[in-house]
Amino acid sequence: MNNTPQKHKTLKRVIISLVIFLISFSLLSVIVSMCVFSVMFGRYDEKENPLFYSYSDIDSSKYPRTKKVFKSGENKLCGYYYTTSRDSIGTVIVINGYHCTSDRHLSEIMYFVDNNWSVFTFDGTGVGQSDGDSQIGLAQSRLDTAAAVEYVGSLSSKPVVLYGHSEGAYAAVTSLNDSDRVSAVVSVSGFNSPLELMHRHTKNHIGFLADIEYPFMYAHNYVLLGENSNTQAYEAINSTDTPVAVFQGKNDTTVPYDISIYSHRDELRNPNAACFEVGSSRGNHSTIWLSDSAAEYTMKYRQNPFKNPDKKKANELDGEFMEYVLKFYGAAIK
Repeated sequence: MNNTPQKHKTLKRVIISLVIFLISFSLLSVIVSMCVFSVMFGRYDEKENPLFYSYSDIDSSKYPRTKKVFKSGENKLCGYYYTTSRDSIGTVIVINGYHCTSDRHLSEIMYFVDNNWSVFTFDGTGVGQSDGDSQIGLAQSRLDTAAAVEYVGSLSSKPVVLYGHSEGAYAAVTSLNDSDRVSAVVSVSGFNSPLELMHRHTKNHIGFLADIEYPFMYAHNYVLLGENSNTQAYEAINSTDTPVAVFQGKNDTTVPYDISIYSHRDELRNPNAACFEVGSSRGNHSTIWLSDSAAEYTMKYRQNPFKNPDKKKANELDGEFMEYVLKFYGAAIK
């Protein structure tokens, strides 16, 4: 008895089932990827943090600022321009990290102003007072930074330098591909690749499923941001001879060593790039610019929040670090 027709029917059913499974799995994966982006990059409106300075905490007569509006793509972004009482050296553009608004680095902003630099900082797309239904993706910060550099360049012909933290550190470095207007970059706690960081944090939540979802996250990221979606930071540093200082904390768990810009230090070919690893209590993701005592105070609060933290104690700067930043900028513009 010839059972070939039966075998063909069975094979056909297997193939159809496999195709249905692959289509269903792909659709589900696309939905999961969209959900991940929606959760990670939904709109972030300003929330007061009891540990950080807000503009109402500082002397506005000593640190006056002017609200500025500029465009990044189709969105209008809100920025603030801080001026000095004397003729400024140039402008430091301060670029904030993920889920941070323009007041986040007020300690450094005041320090720069005290040392005769103007400062420009801004809320990114989908953040704070800026337009946007979402933050789109990590690489959007690069596009926003490039727009900010162009805008500041239209306000003054003086030197422009960048100071970025975390997502802002990545943006500061990769925006070097977009403009030759920048004289120097300080990158603090920056990641090398948006997708590497997304994959790592997704894996922390859903385990091995993140590996399965990676191709769909990659595709979704590319659809949203195109060729700018996953620029490697170390390659951007190598594309120029602009001075870049990279700082990484030994104890950073938000941007761990192996996915940081710092981990590619041996691959840097930019003759004016310098890399530094920071240990002790300052070696965490958001404490490198703080004094040891402020870093310890901050970590104590984060581990066990208490009422009415002392903002002055929590935001005291590390003098050696900040002095290095000023000297680095000064040497670059000479």
